[in-house]
Amino acid sequence: MTIQANTPVTVLQSPETLTGSCYNFPATSFDSTNCVKCKYGSSPHFVLDVGDAAIDFTLSTLEGDEVTLSSLLEEKAVVMLWGMHTCPAFQGLGTTYPFDQSSYEYEWDVVEEYSDDFTFLHLVGPEPHPSSPEVNFDSGRIKTNYWSTIPQGYDYETRRQHGQKIASLVHPNALLVLDDLGQSSSTTSSSSVTEVTTTKMNNPVWCSYSMGARTAMVVGKGGKIVYTRDWFRAENLIEQLESMKS
Repeated sequence: MTIQANTPVTVLQSPETLTGSCYNFPATSFDSTNCVKCKYGSSPHFVLDVGDAAIDFTLSTLEGDEVTLSSLLEEKAVVMLWGMHTCPAFQGLGTTYPFDQSSYEYEWDVVEEYSDDFTFLHLVGPEPHPSSPEVNFDSGRIKTNYWSTIPQGYDYETRRQHGQKIASLVHPNALLVLDDLGQSSSTTSSSSVTEVTTTKMNNPVWCSYSMGARTAMVVGKGGKIVYTRDWFRAENLIEQLESMKS
C-alpha cells in the first residue's frame, strides 16, 4: 500500500509568514530570561499544531541543494524530525519513556521501513546542550554533560559543520537539511542591469514550527499538520504512518 502521489496540495501558508530570529538568536544567545521555558512555560513548544496549515519553506542540504516543502508534498507526505548533535535523545542516551525510542538508530529503522511512502526531513537547528559556557535553549542555563562537545553555532558555516557530524547517523534516504542562519546570497548581472541580494532568516523553520531538540511532525499531502510529538519516538510515529497508508 502506498501514498497516492496525485493528491493535490490544497493548504499551505506562504513562506512570507515564517518567523525568524526568535529569542533574538543568533544576534544574542539564550539566557535564563530568554529561553523556551521562560517564554512558554514548557519545552518543547509547538508553534504549529495538528490541523494547522504548514508553512512553505526552502532549506539547503549539506551539499547546498535546495529543498522546498511544497515541491516535496507534490509526491509524498513529509515527516519532519529534528535532531542535533548535542541532543542526548538523538544520541541514544535516553533509556526511559519517552526517550527510550528516540535515538538515531530508531530513526534509521523508521526511515528504512517507510521512505517509499513518505519523505523524511532531518532538520538541524540550534544546539540544545552546547559546550560551556554556552547555555541550554530550554532553560537558558548551562546544562552540559559528556555529550556537550561542540559550541553553539552562531553562523551558517558552523551549523553546516555540526550537520556533518551527524550526517553518517542519518539514513541516506532522509534529506538532512539545515535551518538557515542569515547567510546572504547575491546575483549580479554582467550587463549591469540588476543586482539582487537575498538575506535569509535566522532559524525560520525552528522558530515557526516547533522549538525543541527532538520534535516530530508529519505534514499530510494536503498541506496540513496531521501529527506532532514533543519527542520523536519510533513506536508512536510508526502508528501514525501506518494510519496514513492507503
